[in-house]
Amino acid sequence: MKRLSYLTLILLFTNSLLISTTSAHSREAESSLQEDVPPIVAHMRQVNQNLRQLRRQLTAEKKNENLKLIREIRKHIEKAREEEPLKTPELPARERDSFLKGYQVLIDKVLDTLDKLEASVSDGNLEQAEALLVELNTMKKEGHQKYQKEE
Repeated sequence: MKRLSYLTLILLFTNSLLISTTSAHSREAESSLQEDVPPIVAHMRQVNQNLRQLRRQLTAEKKNENLKLIREIRKHIEKAREEEPLKTPELPARERDSFLKGYQVLIDKVLDTLDKLEASVSDGNLEQAEALLVELNTMKKEGHQKYQKEE
């Protein structure tokens, strides 16, 4: 009987630890959107966090979780598309239109790639999904180089 009580206590403790870790992760994701940062930065941070998690867990067993992450990434990318890059005000007025057009074209490419990624994950084609994640990472680097404000 005493052994059963210890096992029960250990299981309850482990379960509560898992629940608190999960809710702390959720609070951290929400707080990044509530910090005193521009909306575009908050959305891109969330995209980055979700992409890292997706890369770590890209397996057939986590298909539904992966699809949910992709939809979450899409939501933040679409919201970031509505924002102007922080570098925009630094540019001469004559360059801003083409700068913003280039930004939106790149974001549209990212959204197209996310569509392909979602289809690959949905179909269970993880090899193609991994290649698309590499492509997204390349676009991210390109976007940061061209559109991110240097600090």
